[in-house]
Amino acid sequence: MNKFIEKDQLVQRVLWSLIIVLGALIIFFSYRRSDKRTQITSAYITEITMEYKGGMNVRYQFTVNNTVYSNVDAISTIGFASKSSFLHRYFPVIYEPENPKNCNLMLAQLDFEEHDIPYPDSLRWIQERFYPHLKIK
Repeated sequence: MNKFIEKDQLVQRVLWSLIIVLGALIIFFSYRRSDKRTQITSAYITEITMEYKGGMNVRYQFTVNNTVYSNVDAISTIGFASKSSFLHRYFPVIYEPENPKNCNLMLAQLDFEEHDIPYPDSLRWIQERFYPHLKIK
């Protein structure tokens, strides 16, 4: 009887381990696949309003295939007082060509690192001014 219980517990552990490993692999490969299906273009900052805790809500527009898309990103790591540094300027935005509404403004070095894209020299001032505690690579 004990051998049957031990064997049953072993089978359960193996099954759960397989489920966890398969789940992790599915997540990993779907994340890598989504990175390969993204494009970058320039977005124009049209409006900046104050976020709940002093950050910025940044409204921007970008064009894909002659269609203008608009989105708002909350940026809590940069204070609202710095809005003049961003308003009416162009910054990179990453989007999915199949669904351009799924997009994100890219300002910090970490935004680029998430997609294995080198951080552009033209944005170094953002990193130096607003994220000085993070080393530029």
